[in-house]
Amino acid sequence: MKINFHKKLLLSKDKQKLFVLVEANIDEKNKDIIYKEKNKLQQHGFKLLNDKVQKWFLINEYIQKKRKQVEKQLSTLNTELIFPDKYTLYEHQIRAIKLAFLHQKLLFADSMGSGKTVEAIVYYNSNEKLKNMIISIPKRISFHWKIEIEKWKRKDNIQIITHRTLHKYIDTIDKDTLLVIDECHLISSKYLDKLNLTNVENLIFISSIIPFQKEKLFYILKILMPEFFESNYHAFYHRYILNYPHYEEELYNLLQIKGTKQNIQRIELERIIMLVESDVKQIKELENKLLENDLSVKQHIINLNLSIKKQQIIDFINEILIENKNAKIIISDANVSFLYSIAQHFKTDVLSSQSSNKEKILHNFITGKQNILIASLKFIFSGFSFDDVDVIIVPSVWSNIDEYIQFENRVRRINTQKKCIIYYFVLENTLEMKRMQKLLYKISLFD
Repeated sequence: MKINFHKKLLLSKDKQKLFVLVEANIDEKNKDIIYKEKNKLQQHGFKLLNDKVQKWFLINEYIQKKRKQVEKQLSTLNTELIFPDKYTLYEHQIRAIKLAFLHQKLLFADSMGSGKTVEAIVYYNSNEKLKNMIISIPKRISFHWKIEIEKWKRKDNIQIITHRTLHKYIDTIDKDTLLVIDECHLISSKYLDKLNLTNVENLIFISSIIPFQKEKLFYILKILMPEFFESNYHAFYHRYILNYPHYEEELYNLLQIKGTKQNIQRIELERIIMLVESDVKQIKELENKLLENDLSVKQHIINLNLSIKKQQIIDFINEILIENKNAKIIISDANVSFLYSIAQHFKTDVLSSQSSNKEKILHNFITGKQNILIASLKFIFSGFSFDDVDVIIVPSVWSNIDEYIQFENRVRRINTQKKCIIYYFVLENTLEMKRMQKLLYKISLFD
């Protein structure tokens, strides 16, 4: 008897439990045979509904059982991890690499600066079945990968490509090749779906942000766990997310089975708010217009705020360098034109999308040839390791708390030993100061 199976995600009537429903379509000729076996089917968890046989799996029971199996396998997995003797791995990194041995396909989703790049390289070193490694990344983080590969690799045949060219390599990836997709949240869901990555046997996704982007996380989990996610995201969203109050908890549980999401211990970070005096009357007039939804003044306020702070920031940097001429200082902001005005004073370059010598600027700062690194936020978020920084100066208040968390985690990476101080320059008695107070409160909830 031929039965065609397909799967759906369904909720219990109280909307508190999520089920996977497997439906088997039965033709009319064989329906009587099925009904005769009704009692036997029910004993195995089947239910009969008209001309269909249904089997229900409760996801959270499956997850608990699966996680116990995974923990047991991890505890008994004896695999030699190959990396240079002068370096060490943290416990969460060892766990992630072992998970890669168990699953072959998984997501490294720990926070920024936690060593996910190293995990992928050491896994490639240690898995004797792997002969090649292809790393798909945004072009702007290639410098970071080159540094880490040089430090940690114990095998050759490592190739770096960009996300834009990834589709050209999919058909060439065999069972001996590890495909690593870093910053996978930057790939559109449509492009990700068309890549047909389900046929890639050895696959690692890397992203700290993907767990917070539900649609893209869905497409990643669909590749990692096709037994659950076979429909498109919109069907999944309407059937599951809109009606199920605990969907996020279940997604994280699924993520734990084929991925990593660990709490990382980091060095303490000190934040200091530098209050800047200003012509309050002039700024207040502009802020009142902004409150009246006159958005045309928004950029004017930003530019005015930065112009007021500019000289104080320059004087502050000079004071630091007088006390310690070897102090390493980073200045970062979204306003690139402001950064260029600071760079002009110190006769240095700015690390931005317009820079023609990005690698040279970074190399000079990392090796100590240059004390000051002036960089746009885009490049601070690009995966670079700043583990020897004394002072970071942030000239303006950002609107998104995620940017603060990412920024600070990028600075205090797990291998950072030196304590760093971040100075946030804020105009006194302005809307900027109120925003900063709210953001600091939100940040305290994450600490």
